[in-house]
Formats: sequence, structure tokens, C-alpha cells
Amino acid sequence: MNVALIDGIRDVLSTAWVGTFIGIAGAILAIYFYYSSRKRSIIAFQEMHEKLLGGMLPKAITILYDGNKIPKLSRYTAIIWNAGENTINGSDIVSSNPVRVRLKDKSLKILDSRIIETTRDFLGIKCIYPSQDDIAVELYFDYIDAKDGFTLEILHTGDPNSAELCGSIKGIPNGLTNYGLLPASAAAKKSNRIHLKSGFFISKSFSGWIVFIGGIVFFVGNLFFPLQFRSGFYFNNKPIDYLYTYLGAIYIIIGLRLILRLRRRFPNTLKFHKLEDRW
Repeated sequence: MNVALIDGIRDVLSTAWVGTFIGIAGAILAIYFYYSSRKRSIIAFQEMHEKLLGGMLPKAITILYDGNKIPKLSRYTAIIWNAGENTINGSDIVSSNPVRVRLKDKSLKILDSRIIETTRDFLGIKCIYPSQDDIAVELYFDYIDAKDGFTLEILHTGDPNSAELCGSIKGIPNGLTNYGLLPASAAAKKSNRIHLKSGFFISKSFSGWIVFIGGIVFFVGNLFFPLQFRSGFYFNNKPIDYLYTYLGAIYIIIGLRLILRLRRRFPNTLKFHKLEDRW
């Protein structure tokens, strides 16, 4: 082999950033292969609680549902899906603690329920009401593959937060996983805001992108263009050089965490705009 070529390769590999780049690439590949090889059983959901009628209405106004007087009307919406890799069979539902949406107070009443949408038509998904528990809607399915799921809506007479999703499935000892509020809910929109002293606000997801991009600038700038990047700073020594690189990596991780935490998690096949198809 050409000696000059060997010397050139040696010179490239001896460069500081090459070792750092190889280490980072190796860590990224290790993380990728770890996540791609996982086999988990997870049933996850995102939910939305809404008050439709009632509360502060004048006494002269009466709310009727199907000809019957009710004190208030609220709606519970949930997208439920298989967030793991293993298939979940309907026979895995524990009969003594079935998957269900339950009202917290026995004086309340479930008025109606329906499955709005499913990822596939032949999953055998159905909601049953009245159930064994007169304040609950039980949910059943034949099976749910990875990324399969459905959208459920329930009308009830309680406050918006009166409904809760619960139940047990074999092989999932921690129960159903709550991934938070649906993006369209008022509470989710409010929690996604960072209010400034000026009265304005920015979304947390937007701030996550700012932090992420800033981290990339610090990390890549100091790693690949050290002289040009550090020319605008007062410090120019090795400890500070490493500090810039580490700070960039930390900001990248923080930004990614914010972005991923606030992303839409349910399957893309469950189109969110169909939640506007109301009763």
C-alpha cells in the first residue's frame, strides 16, 4: 500500500474531532439498535376532558338529553393504542378488572358512548354499555398489533374530570400508560405555553427547537470549526473548548427532550381532525 496514503489516513485519524465523531456515531448506532430490537407490551392513551353544557347556567335553563333532564353534559375523548412491539390479544384482558372508562361518582350517569375510528376495521374493537358496572363503559378487542388503536368518545353527566380510563391486561403489570392530554384540548394548549413578563407567550415545543438548534451550533461549531467559532469569545484554552462542546451536547439533549415530550404520540393512521366529527 502507498506509504503516503497510509500517512494521510494516520493524520486524519489522529485529528481530535475524528475520534469524537466516531465515538458519537457509535453511541447513536448503539441507541438505534437497542430501540429497534426492543419487544415491549404497552397499551397507551391520550385523553381530553370537555364540559359542553351546565355549571353556571341560569336556573331557568333546563338541559334535556333524549328527553330526560340532566344537570350538566361533559364529553370524554381518548385515543388508545398499542405503543409497544408485541401483539396484545383480547383474551389478555383481566375479566375481574376489565379495560374500561369509569366515572368517579356513582351518582353520575353515562349517557352514550361510541368508537369514532379504528386503525383497521377487523380488530374487533367495541365498547359495551350498560356494563357490569353501571357507571363504566367496558372496552374489548380481538387483538391489537403494534401501532393499532382506536378513538373513543363518551358523554356523561359529571364534571369534565369525572371520567378515568383503567383496567388490567396480562403481561402489562403497570397497567395502561397515560401519555397525557390530546393536543387539541384547552388544558394541553395552556400547559404548552411559557408566559413572558411582557404578556406574550411562546410554546414549549418552539422553545425546544430553539434550545436544540442552539446546542447544534455550539457543538458542531466548536468541534469542526474551533478557531472561527471561538474567535468571538474571550476564552481560548482547552478546558473552555471542552466546556463549549459539552454544553452543546447538553442543550441538544434538553431540546430533543422538550420536542419529543410534546409531540403527537398516537398513530398517524388515527387522523386527529376526525375528532371534530361530533354527535
